Formats: sequence, C-alpha cells, structure tokens
Amino acid sequence: MDATFWQNRWAKQKIGFHEPVANPKLIKYFDTLQLASGSRIFVPLCGMTYDIAWLAEQGHDVVGAELVESAVAGLFDSLKVVPTITQHRNLTLYHAEYAGRAIDVWVGDIFNLTASDIGQVDAIYDRAALVALPDTLPDYLRSRYARQLIDLTNGARQLLVTFDFDQEQRPGPPFAITVEQLQTYYDKNYELESLEDVYLEAVLRDGTPGRSLVWLLKEK
Repeated sequence: MDATFWQNRWAKQKIGFHEPVANPKLIKYFDTLQLASGSRIFVPLCGMTYDIAWLAEQGHDVVGAELVESAVAGLFDSLKVVPTITQHRNLTLYHAEYAGRAIDVWVGDIFNLTASDIGQVDAIYDRAALVALPDTLPDYLRSRYARQLIDLTNGARQLLVTFDFDQEQRPGPPFAITVEQLQTYYDKNYELESLEDVYLEAVLRDGTPGRSLVWLLKEK
C-alpha cells in the first residue's frame, strides 16, 4: 500500500471513511483527554475530516497531516476559509484561522515530518490513521507510524479509535487491530485505558461485524 493507493482513492472519491459531521466518539470521549482551553491537538492522516472544525470550535488549535493535497484543499473549502500555503522542503503547509483558532495541515508523507515541523502538541486524536495502515512486510507501516507519532509529539496522550473484526473475511483498509497488537505498539510509552469495547453487527459501513473500541493512551 503506497501513496498511489490513497491518491487513487481520493481521485475516485472512494472515501467511505469520510464523515461530513464530527465523529460521535470524539464528542463523547474528548473530555477524557483533560485538556485546557487553547490546547493544540494533532490529527494524523486527517483527510478532510470535520473533526478538525469541531476541535477548533471547542477552543483548541489543530495541526494535521495528510498525504493527499486535494483532501486538504477540500477541508479548507468546507470551512469556507482561504488558507495560506507555504512550501517547506518536500512538504506543503496549509494554515488558516477558523472559529478563532489556528489550523495547520501538513501535506506530504508523515514520515518526512519532524517534531520541529509539528511544534508543541498537547494531545493526539487518531480516528482513521492507525486502522488505515497495514503491518506486514516489507514496510511494517503501522509499527513505523506508531513510533513516528511518539517521536513527533514527545509521547502526547491520545484518544484512539480502532476496530477488531475477522480480517480474513474483510481485507483492509481499514485494518483490524487486536489488543495485543496495540500493546506492542504503545505499551512502552503509554498506559492504555479502554473507554469503549462494544460488539456491533455492523462495525464497518459495509456491514462487517466486530468490536468498536475507543482507547485513552496516557503518558507513563
């Protein structure tokens, strides 16, 4: 799974993962992050999610990262704001003010980002990033991503949404993530607290049954 895969998905508008409203799990569990007003939240592999607008409306600055530039352009179009666009090495930065808060979205490969690019981050909200990445040879993208997230944010606490289902019956993305896998990625850096573990007859939009999980990852 390479950049072309996601470029093609957006070009063909095969973006069933996109939600036109704020995610209900974000709204329900956001307060568990215990953030002060004006905190800065990182949203990795953000697409054009409305969750960014919701976070800004709650009084927080947001920094995102996304591979596909058309998705980022669509995000700012949906917010009805005109961003300032600047080039930084092989990355592009979109910046704008929305609801009185700063929104910065980096366009490019998340593995090319540095902590100095991202800046200070108080928390991470991951709804569709970890589950979007495979963890197979030769790249082990999911393991690399988890490590990169820790390095970029100095291990900031996370609100994480995942799924667990029969992957043999439904190839990814999204990908099923077991508790044991999650512990492998994050247990050295975080205390993992389960906020939700619910079996649903249709955990995915295509009707795949499985478990819907929400995690709070707190610094050790």
